Amino acid sequence: MTKKLFISNYVGLASRFETLAMAFMIKDYFGHEIILDWPDLDDFNVLETKKGKLWPQYRLNWFKILNYKHPNDFLRLQQKKYLSLRTQYGPPDYLLNKYYLSSYRKIKLNPNHIINIIDFFKQAEHRPIVGVHIRRGDFILEGEDSYNATRQESLSVPTWWYVHVMNEIKKREPNVSFFVSYTGSESDYPEIFDNFDCLTYEPHFQYSDNSKGHYSDKHAVIDLFALACCKMIIASPCSSFSHVAVNALGSESIAILPKNKMNKKKPEYGMMSLWGRQARNIWYDSCRSNENWELIISAKDLPDLSQPDLSWF
Repeated sequence: MTKKLFISNYVGLASRFETLAMAFMIKDYFGHEIILDWPDLDDFNVLETKKGKLWPQYRLNWFKILNYKHPNDFLRLQQKKYLSLRTQYGPPDYLLNKYYLSSYRKIKLNPNHIINIIDFFKQAEHRPIVGVHIRRGDFILEGEDSYNATRQESLSVPTWWYVHVMNEIKKREPNVSFFVSYTGSESDYPEIFDNFDCLTYEPHFQYSDNSKGHYSDKHAVIDLFALACCKMIIASPCSSFSHVAVNALGSESIAILPKNKMNKKKPEYGMMSLWGRQARNIWYDSCRSNENWELIISAKDLPDLSQPDLSWF
């Protein structure tokens, strides 16, 4: 019988996308067929995979891939008939690199969603657009007046920082519009929606995988692909959703990220681009340490703003 590798709906959308590089590597080396047990496969297709269920008969003889500590951990997989991939943390970059961006090229958005995104951006076709991703939910929002990313990974950035950066971008280009993607509801962010020209995609139906930690009144798949069209994204540090939009999906973009330690009286920001680099270590580490991050002193030092790139669809 055919060897099978299953990826279940064990994490959020972007983190599941991040598992694909290792899945295609395992398929290439050991011949496992990739089976996706995901609830949102009507919204997109992943080439060279199949939609399926992790039925009980497979669980009798399966092996869970939970981490990677030594090359022998990877070599043992060739002996397993059924694999359950439950991590994006895999073999080193020199093995995974050739699978990383190519795995994202295999993700094909539903054509109806493509048409809707293109039509959506037409409402601002004569203005530059900057993406904004605000991660809350299972990301903790600590003190109101300070931010310290060195304390923990899943830390949300206070709204005052987004307001500061959006004001800086308006100084650079007063005609700018902001495409805003967020967890929660629009009413959670009055400082943003009451003060800036904001665009949000109004879904025709609810996203199928709106789990508590990632809940949004928008549509995660459409938001992720629309963000990936933006050439500059005010991002959420350590969020795989921001990382995928900036560094993996679509064309190359720039992330605007906060200084890892700051307070409301002196908000600071910089830019980072890690195009084609898996989030496994470098994105999370850089967001917390400000490695690979360039401080922006004033609005005039911001890169040129542009229209979304829709050509990659």
